[in-house]
Amino acid sequence: MSGDQKDQHNQSPGGRPQRQPIFLLPAPVMVFCGLLLAIQLASDVVLNSSGREALLTWFAFVPYRLIDSVSIEGGFWPLFWTPFTHALLHAGWEHVLLNTVWLAVFATPVAQRYGSLRMFLLFFAGAAIGAVAFAATTLPQVQVLVGASGGIAALTGAAVRFVFQP
Repeated sequence: MSGDQKDQHNQSPGGRPQRQPIFLLPAPVMVFCGLLLAIQLASDVVLNSSGREALLTWFAFVPYRLIDSVSIEGGFWPLFWTPFTHALLHAGWEHVLLNTVWLAVFATPVAQRYGSLRMFLLFFAGAAIGAVAFAATTLPQVQVLVGASGGIAALTGAAVRFVFQP
């Protein structure tokens, strides 16, 4: 192809040069990464220490609730949502930034191949399985689980499954 043909090939129908997007992430992946960062920012900037403690009490996964739900605020009920919501919380900026990078890396091919809904379902299923594994290895101690690592591990497994296929 000559130089003129390449220039014509990279132009929109109106004759203007096509612009490449700054980020090549699917929109749902970008929004999800932004959500993780926004939650961390709000936790650090908006909440005081008692607010952060309440956030962890109600949305982090605390498997000790299975043994003694009466001694923890909220009782048994948070066990219905915390196996999923713990994946949205992080222990600090280093934690959330590292998880956000890995989420972008592995969620992108999964979302492109299987769709955004399946990517989210896989992520949250991995988070729940990670919570079960955490409970199996930490009970009867009182431990708190936060972080997206279980969901990212599920996305990593899905991406590795097809990464070398044509």
